[in-house]
This record gives sequence, C-alpha cells and structure tokens, in this order.
Amino acid sequence: MNSASLAISVAWCTWVGFAVAMRYYFRGARQRNPAKTFLTLSAFVCTLMQLVVLSLANPPSGWRLGFGLAFYGLANSVFWSALWVHGKARPAFAFIDVKPSAFTRAGPYRVVRHPIYSAYLLGWLAGPLVTGQVWLLSTVAWMWLLYYVAARQEEKHFSQTSFRNDYDVYRKQAGMFLPRLIPTYRPSVDNPSRSAA
Repeated sequence: MNSASLAISVAWCTWVGFAVAMRYYFRGARQRNPAKTFLTLSAFVCTLMQLVVLSLANPPSGWRLGFGLAFYGLANSVFWSALWVHGKARPAFAFIDVKPSAFTRAGPYRVVRHPIYSAYLLGWLAGPLVTGQVWLLSTVAWMWLLYYVAARQEEKHFSQTSFRNDYDVYRKQAGMFLPRLIPTYRPSVDNPSRSAA
C-alpha cells in the first residue's frame, strides 16, 4: 500500500467510525433542531472537503504522512477512550438541550473537559498535515468555533446540576479542548474519577 492509499484508508476509517458512534451512541442523536442540523451539515461538508482533497493531492511525503497518521491515531485514541469512560452514562449529542446525566474525570477527561470534540478537531487537523494544503485549516477553525459554542452550552447545563460545584473546580483544572499547562487549581483528592448526581 502506497502512502496516499494508506492516508486515505486511515482517514476514511476514522471518519466512518466517528459517524457510526455519533449516530448510535450519543443521547439525542436522532433528535432534530436547527443548531444540531447546522453542526451536522458543517461537519459533513468539512469532512467531505478534506477527503476529496486527500484523494486528489500528491502522495504525502514521509514526514507529512507520519504526522498525519499520528494525528488520526491520537484522534481515535482520545475519542474511543472518552466513550469508554462514559460507558452506559452516554453523553448527549451536541446542541441537544438536556442536562448531563453524569460527570467524569477519568481517562482523557483528566486533562480536557471536552475530549470528544478534541478528537474531532485532531482528525480535522490531520487533513492539512497529510495534504500540505494550508487552506484546509479553515475547516478546523470553523469546526472549532461550532464546538466552542456547543461546549459552552454544555457547561451551562452542568451549572444546573447537583455537581455544579465540582464542575466549577474541574473547569479550573482541565482545559476545554487542550490540556492546561498550568492548572489554576489542584484538587486535594488524589484521583477523583466520578461524581454522581
């Protein structure tokens, strides 16, 4: 398998895996509202753009292929480990107006508050890396903006639950999409893994 075929295969497997999980795992995945529809359509268009460019671009050089595959690998690792720690306490689909059913600090949630969105963004970052097409960063920026709005809405929902105080502390400890280099608060408990309502 040449480098182009490898990159295209890994990209397709990543996005198909994410799409299947989005459809069948998240609470409210079948509900419709304008914001969710807009997000889903935006994600589809951005992913399609990246896959088309990836198919038409020159085969990636060694370092571009390596970095791109590393980002796809990291995206998958973060995404699937985040779903794993949720288990049966499934998170809601973005822009679905429901309060969180659980609050976890396990797995990737130890360092980022929204690792599922981080995983998607890592997947979109892989496209520009593999293809060398800098303009594809516009797809990353657009999706970051939409996920930022969704994440702020979800954090507002956390403020309306019984674990709002714990979540306020957690927000000072973990970054939104990237780990905080210097947490503003260090919890006194060694390893708080889950708080229940």
